[in-house]
Amino acid sequence: MSCSGWGGADQGPWTTIPLGTSFTVRTIVEGGGFSDLYLVGDDGLVAHSDATRTTWSLENPLTSVDLFSGQRLTSSQLWVSGDAGVVRLNLTGTWFSRNVPDALERFVMYSRESGCQNALGSAGSLYQTCDGGVSWATLNSGVSVSLNHGAGFITSTSWIVGDGGTILHSTDGSQTWVQQSSGTTQDLHYIIEAGFGYVTAVGKGGTVLRTNDGGTTWTPSRRSRSR
Repeated sequence: MSCSGWGGADQGPWTTIPLGTSFTVRTIVEGGGFSDLYLVGDDGLVAHSDATRTTWSLENPLTSVDLFSGQRLTSSQLWVSGDAGVVRLNLTGTWFSRNVPDALERFVMYSRESGCQNALGSAGSLYQTCDGGVSWATLNSGVSVSLNHGAGFITSTSWIVGDGGTILHSTDGSQTWVQQSSGTTQDLHYIIEAGFGYVTAVGKGGTVLRTNDGGTTWTPSRRSRSR
């Protein structure tokens, strides 16, 4: 039995696109529906595509550490982050070092606006910059586990998920965080505002949680078995 793609028509086989490196790719950075893409990965890998997304050029982000996170908030602003507190900012094609003041943790970043960014550490450290990474303010997450992903507007409601079922919620621009009861001890890796007032978090062991009351209660989503 063949599988049909969208619209009922076969979409054809996958095509291998040469990248020019064998380093592990960790994430794809799009953002805003731009025609081009960035790839981020180990050994300081950053690669930039053309508009066809089939030709890639390797960038030099001024580091060789493993990079785990990337976010693109405008067509000319790209952030990447990874091991040893490394944060790099590309502005209109030029790379700048914007390291957080902590070289002991791996960091991932999130934001939904270009004004402020949050850096989440692998041992619970939390930093924020509102001046393009020139300076970083230390925030108190209240936990010491790996913080894996964040979502929401930095200047209003924000969410962070992490290991051990950690869910953090802020309503004051990330200045204070409240740990919510997720009902699980599984590591959580991603959180998203899913529309219709719902926020959904996912993680290890097939964990899917959602809330529509600001996180007062988190409910496991039902899983259906495929036939």
